[in-house]
Amino acid sequence: MLGGKGELTAEHLAKLRQEFPRWKIKWEDIKARPKPVIDLASLSDAELLTKLRILRQERGLTLDEMWRLLWAVGVCEFSGPLGGDVRAKKIGQMENALKKSLNQGYFVDPLNELAPSMRKIFAEHSLL
Repeated sequence: MLGGKGELTAEHLAKLRQEFPRWKIKWEDIKARPKPVIDLASLSDAELLTKLRILRQERGLTLDEMWRLLWAVGVCEFSGPLGGDVRAKKIGQMENALKKSLNQGYFVDPLNELAPSMRKIFAEHSLL
């Protein structure tokens, strides 16, 4: 009721306040909890790759935006056996695979082929 995924926006709180004016709630005491933020500098390249989805979502980037950003930095094709052009759908699948193992089939050497580009992209895009 307060918000999905533990998030509470000021707009949603104002709406609830209007919907339930008779409830005896100290509305001013309800605060949004800040989202945890992963420090890029503290992550090894391997850790960064296993946390791609979390890092992307912290920055509010969609799969389509990530696809465009990867192409902009020259990551246009997967080098592994699951190869082909880098596309939004495959990025989601790659994120799942990398979370489990660096031997994921999308990149032959993800530490050298992908990690530097991802670090650059995430560093250049501010957090929400």
